[in-house]
Formats: sequence, structure tokens, C-alpha cells
Amino acid sequence: MKGIRSLILVVLFWTGSLHGQDIHYSQIYNSALNLNPALTGSFNGNLRVNLNWKDQWRTVGKSFQTYAFSFDQNVLKTKVGKAYFAYGINFYQDIAGEVKLGTTRVLGSLAAYIWAGRRGRISLGLQAGWGRVGVDPTRMRWGTQYDGLQYNPFLPSGETNQFNPFSFADVSAGMTYWFSSSGNRVTHDDAKDFRIGFAVHHLNRPRNAYYTDERLPMKFVIHGNGYFGVKNTTFGIWPSFSFLYQKPHWELMVGTLFRTTINGKARITGFRKEMALSFGAHFRISSPFDAIIPEMYFEIQGVGIGVTYDVNISKLSTASNLQGGMELSLRYILDDKYYYQRPTHRVPSF
Repeated sequence: MKGIRSLILVVLFWTGSLHGQDIHYSQIYNSALNLNPALTGSFNGNLRVNLNWKDQWRTVGKSFQTYAFSFDQNVLKTKVGKAYFAYGINFYQDIAGEVKLGTTRVLGSLAAYIWAGRRGRISLGLQAGWGRVGVDPTRMRWGTQYDGLQYNPFLPSGETNQFNPFSFADVSAGMTYWFSSSGNRVTHDDAKDFRIGFAVHHLNRPRNAYYTDERLPMKFVIHGNGYFGVKNTTFGIWPSFSFLYQKPHWELMVGTLFRTTINGKARITGFRKEMALSFGAHFRISSPFDAIIPEMYFEIQGVGIGVTYDVNISKLSTASNLQGGMELSLRYILDDKYYYQRPTHRVPSF
């Protein structure tokens, strides 16, 4: 049974020192604070709440399950003139494998927005917080615990390493440029809204292993998205991309959603409930293709519900049977009209 013990040790060591352990969402813009700290407050409205859940690789051993919550809010939006600010908090937990290898992070974000002309703005964001990595030692099975016929949990493991959890600080920063043809005051049927940004995560390179002092590599992110309404119609196009590099791995996500307005907002008051449905797909590319990701997104007033499913097409598809993972998101945005008595045109908020 030494082979079983060695295998467990190898898997634990490899997982503990793996580069690029960050959580992996397909709906990247429904988890904006994980993508770029400068996206804190980057939406048309006063405050935003996001919930995310993903279940990945269920057909390949024990699956990865990821839970996330974020809250961000714009402040001093009408009082500072050429600038305003936003703050937020982001929590997530990722649990994987038989021994419940878990990563938990709690991060706070701050962003400053400077108006660049009447329709553009530049944001600078900083994110910092606390993280923890741990496993459940009671779920480990060692070769010395096999009595010759079966596994016996009452036999001593003979191991001195208790696999105690470890904690670390984590710091990230980023910037974005945001252009909106509707600003935050006037409603347009042919709205144009896009963002492009850059972020660097893990600036302090936190600890990333049980057995060594190995450090998590910095992650570099370039991203862009937009919403382009088709004039005199109820349709819009919602393209997006993101490129992530975390030595030695890289990933490109690119795709488009098509949005149709089912029930438009009242043009003058803005108080009629707006409903819209978006559908489309993204491709995740990483040496060379990893997954095709169909997506559907439903919006009613300030509530958005997103559903995606990763269809795995990489070499792992032999084991996964093309099954990657289900992902759900729930978003709520409180409109500015409740704070400033002026409705804003709602395009998809990323």
C-alpha cells in the first residue's frame, strides 16, 4: 500500500504548489471584482450585489465547487464633480477533491473614477485582504491504515505532518477606461457602452505551498467588453474578451451575447420594469482549446440571472465526456433613481 500513500502525497504536493490556483469563472463579468479591482463600482447604478456558484469536473473524480459573494457601491457621485469613488468587498471559497482542499479569500476594494470628457471615465482600483488554504485531514487515507483486507480508519497513519492550514495577505491593483454614450443621465435606444482594462493580481506573491516557501506568481489580466445597441430595434450585441497570464499558464476567453429587450423601460420616468434576455456563447482557449461555453442571461429591473455550462473539448474530454461544469450567477443593482431622483439607462452591467 506504499503506492497509495505515495500517490496521495504527490497529489497533495502538486496541488499545494500548482501555479495559477485562482478561482475560475466562465461568467467573468458577473464576478467583476475577481477580474479587476478597478471594476469596483463600474456599473450604472448606486450599489451592486453578486452571488456566484460553480460546480466543475463532476465526472472526473471529486469536483471543484466555488462560491463567491461581492458587494460594491458608488459614493459621492454627485458631490465631487470631476471625480467620484467606489468601495466593495469580495468573498469566495473554493473546495476541491476528496480531502476538501479549500481556498478562502476575503478582499476589500477601493476605486477612484475621474471623468475623461462627457462620456468617458478612468478608474484606478486597489484590492487587499486575507486568504487561507487548508484541507480536512480526517478524510485522508494512508497505506498503514489498510489491515490487509480493507481500509481501517482506526489504525494509526504514522504521519507527523498535521497539514495545518496557513494564511496569507493578498494585494492586487488595476485600471480601466469606461465609455458610455448614454452617460448616466439620458436614455438612448442605441446605447454604446464599453470598457477596457488591465490588472495585476498577487502583487505581494503570497505563500502557495504546504512543504516549501513557494510563492504564487503574479497574474496579469487584459480585458474588454461592450454593449452596442442596434438603432431603432430592441436588439443589442454584447461582446467580451479576457486574457490571463499567470506563469507559466495563459488563457483567452472570447465570445458574444445577443440581447433582446422584452419590455423596455419608460423613456421619461424610467420606472417601468425593464426585461431583457441575452444568449450566446464564449470560447475558452488555452493550448489550444479548452471549452465551449453556452450562456443565457435574464434581466428584470435590477435583477440579473446568468446560466452557463462548460462543454469541455480539451484532451481531458476523454475522461470528462465533454462535461465541464454548471455555473450560476445572481446579480442585483439598485438604480440611481432611488438616490438621485434621476433614472439611468440600464445596459448590461459587467
